[in-house]
Amino acid sequence: MSNVVSPSGLPSGWAWVELGDLAEVNPRRPTTSELQHENLVTFVPMSAVEQETGIADFSTLRPLTEVARGYTAFRESDILFAKITPCMENGKVAIARGLRSTWGFGSTEFHVLRPPDDVNPDYLLHFLLQGVVRREAQRHMTGTAGQLRVPKEFLRQLQFPLPPLPEQRRIVARLEELFSRLDAGTAALEQARAQLALYRQAVLRDAFQGKLTAAWREAHRGELESASALLERIRREREAAAPARGRRQAREPEPLDTSELPELPEGWVWATVEDVAENHDRLRVPVTSSDRKPGPYAYYGASGVIDSVQDYLFDGDYLLLAEDGANLLARSTPISFQAHGKFWVNNHAHVLSLPAGMPLSYLEHYFNSLNIARYVTGTAQPKLTQKNMNSLPVPIAPPSEQMAIAYEVERRLSVADATERELVGDSERGLALRQAILRSAFSGKLVPQDPNDEPADALLARIEQARQADQPTRSTRGKPAQERLL
Repeated sequence: MSNVVSPSGLPSGWAWVELGDLAEVNPRRPTTSELQHENLVTFVPMSAVEQETGIADFSTLRPLTEVARGYTAFRESDILFAKITPCMENGKVAIARGLRSTWGFGSTEFHVLRPPDDVNPDYLLHFLLQGVVRREAQRHMTGTAGQLRVPKEFLRQLQFPLPPLPEQRRIVARLEELFSRLDAGTAALEQARAQLALYRQAVLRDAFQGKLTAAWREAHRGELESASALLERIRREREAAAPARGRRQAREPEPLDTSELPELPEGWVWATVEDVAENHDRLRVPVTSSDRKPGPYAYYGASGVIDSVQDYLFDGDYLLLAEDGANLLARSTPISFQAHGKFWVNNHAHVLSLPAGMPLSYLEHYFNSLNIARYVTGTAQPKLTQKNMNSLPVPIAPPSEQMAIAYEVERRLSVADATERELVGDSERGLALRQAILRSAFSGKLVPQDPNDEPADALLARIEQARQADQPTRSTRGKPAQERLL
């Protein structure tokens, strides 16, 4: 065995070939007679295909009458290649396996490749999963923004490194061995990240039930301003400030129903956002992206800083809380964040200030721990109205304990964040290693060559001979109506 490189840049016995000369790209659809005995067939939506892995779920069944027309048809061992952005860039490629019958159907956004018997479908699958192939495909996309697609001709003309069939099998076996180890590592990383998410939730839950600072509270018993005293101080300050600001005396807030809320530690009380925070939403001004002038000041929206602008609306220390957007329910990113100094806010984030003695981080962490689904209105566009935000219940600890809670939460979450960054880095290195392994495989460096293998040139000649012999049978011209393609 050896790894001799030929003048073509490939190992000895390999050959370059256009993929369309080797495999059928978007082959013929089944005829009516080929499907006449079928009722339920396998159906593959785009969502059933994983990114990067070549894995897909083929368990969905649909009535033939629903999918026979208007969907992509494929057979067992065909390869499905996502042609539309961003699915193609995300590496949605899979082999059709385990179909209920000979034919299956799926999204119209799949190209179908059907390799001949002398080409291992897994070898072709791994070739198409390469980042370099996807990047080249992206360069050749056509269409309009959001509807860009890889044309069929790109796949037909794609240069494909073809080794002897036994070597294809050796490469696939080695890839599966290496990738199984990577997949095990990836699974462990995902489990670790899931555990971190649970840890964060536990930290925040314990923080606002008083468990994180139980020892601290015992050590400072009798030294703290109570939460009730804090609320009373806030009320008096607001009453005193109202005439100076030209406002009417604040109305007496509705009593908070605490019957379904957890019991709080001694010295804590339940309050509402309106009880402790001053709202500044009236000062917000949205500016369309086309009207924004670039500048040094942060421009905030529901998800944080989204731009920088020439002017500012606020100057100070504020807490922002998302007003609308899917993230209010999905919670893939924080819904609350601090803003300091001079900045601008559009109408997608509530703007709050807190009285002296209450750290912004205390309420920030609480908002990010809180399930606010019952306070959110709308389905197409979830929204936390100002009225509902004002009524959110807040566990108020004594001011000094709030600072202790904020410190302890940030200390613990910073450790979790550092661990998460390490895990993400490990995951990214795993993806990079996967691509490096694929590059090695398709340059002939992953497994040694065997000079006794039938060379690819002989394999290609046999494939072409079989194709020529099959050519007359591929036409549907002149067939009776029941034999026409669907």
